[in-house]
Amino acid sequence: MINSKKTPRPGKNPWLKKTAQFIFILQALCIPVKSFAADYTDGRIRLALNENTGRFALYYLTDRDTRRFDPLFSEQDTRTSSLSVRINDRIYKMGETPSFAVRIGGTQAKPALIFESAGMIVTEEFTFLSVNGQPETTGVRLNIRIENKGSRAGNVGARLIIDTNLGESANTGANHFTTDERGIGSEALFDAKWPDKWWVSRNSSYGLMGSINTGYSSAADYVHFANWKRLSDSSWELMYNRRNFTNPPYSINDSAVSYVFNPQRLPAGESRSYTVLLAAADESGFGRVTFKPEAAPARAASLSGDSEQKQVPPGTGSASRPASEEETMRTDLVVLRDLLARLDDYMAGRNSLSDEEIINIELIINRIKDRYR
Repeated sequence: MINSKKTPRPGKNPWLKKTAQFIFILQALCIPVKSFAADYTDGRIRLALNENTGRFALYYLTDRDTRRFDPLFSEQDTRTSSLSVRINDRIYKMGETPSFAVRIGGTQAKPALIFESAGMIVTEEFTFLSVNGQPETTGVRLNIRIENKGSRAGNVGARLIIDTNLGESANTGANHFTTDERGIGSEALFDAKWPDKWWVSRNSSYGLMGSINTGYSSAADYVHFANWKRLSDSSWELMYNRRNFTNPPYSINDSAVSYVFNPQRLPAGESRSYTVLLAAADESGFGRVTFKPEAAPARAASLSGDSEQKQVPPGTGSASRPASEEETMRTDLVVLRDLLARLDDYMAGRNSLSDEEIINIELIINRIKDRYR
């Protein structure tokens, strides 16, 4: 039984209500973090990163004369493709959970989306690549890295959903995907024991190719081809069902691919990475992959609302330079979001807070408050 004198019941502590309100006000008024997006173009690939949604999109140069880039997967709403991270028994969808602050980082040659909480850093880092001796960039390597910066070990895993759409132009019942081994006209589930090395989703003009089990990528515990809504609605693994890519009444002929890397123990201070390759379709698949060197610059175009704001990727400049005002603001926002998540859980009755923890929360908030007076 909880001792109400030492641990106040959820919803009964006016100080905590005021604290939660204060956090919202501080986020909205005292720590404005600007939305930022950027395009990186290299060879025949354009990579778009969006700090506001925490999502990325890939485009392929289909017309050299007009410089037309067409999407390699669904772009109507980029949120339909997503990265989720499982930490112990909780699942966080990157770009949507308030527990993780989002920023664009990396370098010009290796741009990244970085998601940071008080205990974990999740990074989606992109490296440009070409396949089978092609002279131009035709794809990217997506490296998902989870770093445990907390003081305790945790069980962590990742799930990446790609909302494919090129194969949906085929008639219902036709193959939405092909692999180097077979055609896929209905739901399919592969594990690391299957011989398939890559998959392709193709329309009449071009296609998207993704890794399954190559020497250049990680072997996921499961690669699941299924209806997008069924995959999106599942919290983690979707139970395999031998059915087509339609989920009536609204999700018709709508396919997607899910990569599941099941949780494993991650000690404090260590990191784990998972790698997926995405590229324009090639007849020889990912037979031979060449990665762009670190020194090769990708052209980046700022899409920030503030034309004078410049992005300074982490790792550039002097390692001993003091933190900028914006970096300090971002760090404070990460701390506040983590506190807000703890308070939300407390108010909903999902956890308890001791008197000492309440005092510590108050001290942290007061320190941050003093910094912006």
